Amino acid sequence: MATYEVTYFQFPGRAEPIKMILEVGNVPYVFHGITFQDWPSVKHSTRYGQIPFVKKTGDSEFELYQSLAIARFFAKESGLYPTDNYQAAQSDEYVNVVKDTVDSFYKAFFGPNKDEDVKNFYSTTLPNVLKALESQVKSTGYLVGSGLTWADIYLFDLLNGIGKDTDLKDYPKISALKQVVANNEKIDAYLKSDRNLRK
Repeated sequence: MATYEVTYFQFPGRAEPIKMILEVGNVPYVFHGITFQDWPSVKHSTRYGQIPFVKKTGDSEFELYQSLAIARFFAKESGLYPTDNYQAAQSDEYVNVVKDTVDSFYKAFFGPNKDEDVKNFYSTTLPNVLKALESQVKSTGYLVGSGLTWADIYLFDLLNGIGKDTDLKDYPKISALKQVVANNEKIDAYLKSDRNLRK
């Protein structure tokens, strides 16, 4: 079976949910972590001057960029992407919301008014997103359909990353969903392994 090669910086970021999708789907992969010192020598050889990107052993033509395109591809390969068109669109919506939220955090963190903007992110932006997503958790306990999808994994990664210190008492459905994902056998094994860069 072919192995996928995932390349990203050697720190938690956009590659973490991709890796969890691969883990749940039992898709063989290796992770190539790049240091900031090595990045300039790698950047010129990438398609857009960006990472992450994915290659496939034995297939010189396979090369995929953009984190959501990569994640969606592997979600489909892993059975974590809904086959129903409406549910698929819902999952896209929730994943894009999570990405926008993460982008908002980094914009605040690296902006000229860091302290004020980061405080506003945690007091307003993140709670508003979580309130909205709380209302979208279905009676099944998942964001979409009756089982785990890539949308749940993206939300889980948000809560394990920049939202790790968030008190979820006002979001009981999200709190329960977070625990369901954490209890997934493959996710649990990943979180305990050295492959998890959030350890």
